[in-house]
Parts: sequence; C-alpha cells; structure tokens
Amino acid sequence: MHHSASLHQRSAESSANADQLRGGAALQSAAEDFTQFTYDSGLDFGSGHVELTHTVIASLATKPFMIFSGLSGAGKTRLAVALGQWFGRERYLIQPVRPDWTSPDALLGNVMTANTADGRYAWYVPRTLEFVLSALRSPRQPFLLVLEEMNLAHVEQYLADILSGMESQHPIVPNLQHDGTAWRMRTEQPYLSWPENLYLVGTINIDETTYAFSPKVIDRATSIEFRVLPGSLHPDYPEANAPARAHEQHLTTLLNRTNGGDSEWRGRDQLAHSLQHLHRLLFEHDAEFGHRVFRECMRFGAMMFEAGCTNHAVALDYAILYRILPKFEHRRQSLALLAALASFALHGSVRPTTIDPLAPPSEATPVLPNSYSKALRLARRAHSSS
Repeated sequence: MHHSASLHQRSAESSANADQLRGGAALQSAAEDFTQFTYDSGLDFGSGHVELTHTVIASLATKPFMIFSGLSGAGKTRLAVALGQWFGRERYLIQPVRPDWTSPDALLGNVMTANTADGRYAWYVPRTLEFVLSALRSPRQPFLLVLEEMNLAHVEQYLADILSGMESQHPIVPNLQHDGTAWRMRTEQPYLSWPENLYLVGTINIDETTYAFSPKVIDRATSIEFRVLPGSLHPDYPEANAPARAHEQHLTTLLNRTNGGDSEWRGRDQLAHSLQHLHRLLFEHDAEFGHRVFRECMRFGAMMFEAGCTNHAVALDYAILYRILPKFEHRRQSLALLAALASFALHGSVRPTTIDPLAPPSEATPVLPNSYSKALRLARRAHSSS
C-alpha cells in the first residue's frame, strides 16, 4: 500500500465512526478501494493521489458528468481508463472525439432508410449508442463512457442534447432493437431517457488547436485539472499489476449514492455559509453562480463527508476548485475579481482588502490551498494577456 498525504490527514475529525457517517462508510470504503486499484494499475499522482481519487468518487456520486483537463500526458486518460477498469471491462467505452462531429448523430445515431414491409426505418447505430442501450438494459450496474479529447470538436454541437437530457430526463435516446438485419425503432416507446447508471467523463487537452467550452458545458460538469508538479517526474515508473475490477458492493454503493438523496453532515451549515459569502463576493463583480452550482456544491460536500472527509474547509476548497473556478478559465476576467478570489481562498472568508496576485505568494498557510493556487495562476495569466 502506498502512503501519501491524504484528505484524512487534513481532516481534524477523520475518526468519525460509522454511526456518525450515517451510512457514508460504504462510500468511503468504495473510495479507498478505487484508490488502491489505481495504485495497483501503476498510477501514482504523488502526495495528492489519495485526495484526487477520493474526490473523483465523491464527484461522481454528486453528478455523473466530469471533465479531466490539462496538458497531454498528465494522466487524464489513464485515470479515466482505470475508472472504467474498476467498473468492469464490459462496462466502459473509450470513444475518441473526431473534429468532424457537428451534431448529436455522432453519439446517438440517425435514421438511414425505410426498407421493411411495415415502413419502420433502419438506423445507423454508432458504438456509443449501442453502449448507451446496453446501460439501459442493465440499470442496476454502473457504466462509464469516456469521450477522449472532447474539445477537438465544438462540444455544444454534439453534446447539447445529451447534457439537456441528463438534467431534464427528457427522452432523447432512440429506443432501438436489432431485428436480425438492422436496428429498428420500437413503435410503443420510440425514445428513452438518458440512463441514470451511465457516467460520462470527458478528457480535454489545453492547447491552441482545441475549442474552448461554453458556460453551458462548464456549468454542468465537475472539472478537474491535471498538472505535472515539480518533483513528480521519476525515471522509474510504477509497475501495473492488472488488478481485478471493483467488488460489486462498491459499485452498487456508488450507483445508489449517485441517484440517492443528500445526507446530513456536520459541516453542512458551515459550507453553506461560506458559499453564500463567496456568492456575495462574486455578485459584486457581476460573476455570481446560480442555484444549480450552489446545490451541487452542497451535495459534493455531503459526498465528500461520506467518502471520509469530515472537514468542511476541504470540501469547500475542492467545490470551488472543481465547480466555480473553471468558469473563469477561458474567459477574460479582471485582476480585481481574481485577486478577491485569491484573498477569499487565502483566508477562507471575505476580507475588506485583497491581495496582489502578482506579488510573491503569502507566507501564511491558505485555508483553501488548491483554490488559492488556482486563483493566483488565473490572475497571472490574465495579467500577461492584458
């Protein structure tokens, strides 16, 4: 077992028992199993490995759509593949995105011809649609669809219908069956809702050849940025041991929590209070977030608690990092706003003065270290492009 700094070490109350977790011990056990699985798969993200894998599980239980972004070779696809292998070989699909994807047909197929006696149309069914139909046929098992390099095409053109369907449960998936010669639509219920047991992870490489995401996409995803930190490059790479997939009870736990209600936890009121203060700060700069982001940040805090993190500041740090800061990634922002965000992350609250993001980082220990580092980087980037 690898040992590294974890969210348990950062939590002042990590010894909470199973009764206090109110059933969350099951999700914590699933997160720990996935962490060990990634180590056994040959992955090692250094001192932040445990926090990364635990927040991935908490994020999936919060919302079944995640984006892994960063430089090519930072480990995005490898972690997505490890998650799929943890689900089980037949339960995940890696689908590279093509630059010519300009409509939902690339994922959901389309009508070809009507060549049967009853006039039913034959459908073109890409392997993604066949995979979605497999998930619909097995609602008690989790499935994972990985869209690799998803910003090689305009995401809004090929994914908008799916994002809308995931949120509204409006029927968008053609209800097809294979009659031995072709795929045909069922007449009694032509369209089905997007399967609640299907998780979607997209990987994106940040460079000049790719398309930026619209606020609509960013607002509906949990975005995790992968960086290769100093000291993480080693000549000897971890050896993969080809581990077996997760125990079925861990997958059942994840699926149940994804589609279950929020639980009560001790940091709930503190997290809500901090998010409300952050909202007021952003409102003053005309950059506030909406009800959806607030609700999902609150649910993320609950899932982090169930995954073993009992410190609300850790949940707040990652909620801001994954759900709020990404919307400032690809748009021009004022230095005043980014400085205010950095100050909030440094102190964990709103202070009457802000910091100079271009000065050396504060020697004080940030209350929200990950958000503080990201806000400073965004500020420096904004300054260099102004």
